[in-house]
Amino acid sequence: MNKGVKNYFLAAIVLLQLTILNLGIAIDKNTITAEAIVNNIEKATVAVVDKPTETVEETTTVEQPKQEEVKQETKTTIEQPKQTVKQQPKKAAEQPAKPAQPAAQPQPAPTPVVEQPAAPQMEVGSISISNSNFRKDLVKDDTSYFYLNHSLSGVYDKIGVPFIDYRNNFKGRKTIIYAHSSPTLNAPFNYLQNYHNNKGFYDAHRYIYVTYGGQSYTYEIFSVYISVAEGPYTEGLEYYNAMNYSNHDWAERIQEYKNYSEYETGVQVSGSDKILILQTCAMDPAYAGKHYRDNLLIMAKLI
Repeated sequence: MNKGVKNYFLAAIVLLQLTILNLGIAIDKNTITAEAIVNNIEKATVAVVDKPTETVEETTTVEQPKQEEVKQETKTTIEQPKQTVKQQPKKAAEQPAKPAQPAAQPQPAPTPVVEQPAAPQMEVGSISISNSNFRKDLVKDDTSYFYLNHSLSGVYDKIGVPFIDYRNNFKGRKTIIYAHSSPTLNAPFNYLQNYHNNKGFYDAHRYIYVTYGGQSYTYEIFSVYISVAEGPYTEGLEYYNAMNYSNHDWAERIQEYKNYSEYETGVQVSGSDKILILQTCAMDPAYAGKHYRDNLLIMAKLI
């Protein structure tokens, strides 16, 4: 017999012997032959058939752990992804991204409170023009030109209020009243621009009325002209700078004022007259802003 076949046959006999031993079949070691093995297998088969319950129980007992191990491995393998999937959303929900905080804005510095200067103690009068609706409040500041840019209540107001020169009191030879004119604002003396180069307007509105200090004054206009000054102490501002005159000087000066007029008014003046001068800015483009001072002057004598 071939050696490889012989070895194979011997291995098969050994395997069968082990099987027979596991099945509990008694075999005489001295009678293990092929024929004996076959006969014993038949007997073992019959024995196995006669005892189904025992064989099933043993099989169940042996294979049960293997089934449990397989199930456990399967459960572990299947559940692991579920745990991973569930944990990731929770972490994302538990720790949401915090919104960026806006940068702190610097707080503006508090606006300083600017106290308005107290309005000087004054008496309020009025000035008006004949045959017109022109009427304005009139005040006097004994210390400065406060009302050039303040209202009667003392609040800053760039158009101001007509006011009397602090050096005057209607008792001297001349009294000056100041107020603004403006091409864009409703300034107090805008109305006076109508007298410039307009004899017809003058003829219809030739009188000025003033009330102040419990007194009433009526003046008649005798001269209208624009005073041009190239400096603060030039001839054009003589009417403003000079307040004290001798009789002779005053008689000459008042006549010069009349001669400066843009048109003949027909009103005569002398050295014994007291006069009122209304001063405001000239709005005529031929003059305005071209000199140190360009002032429209309306001169009237007390009657």
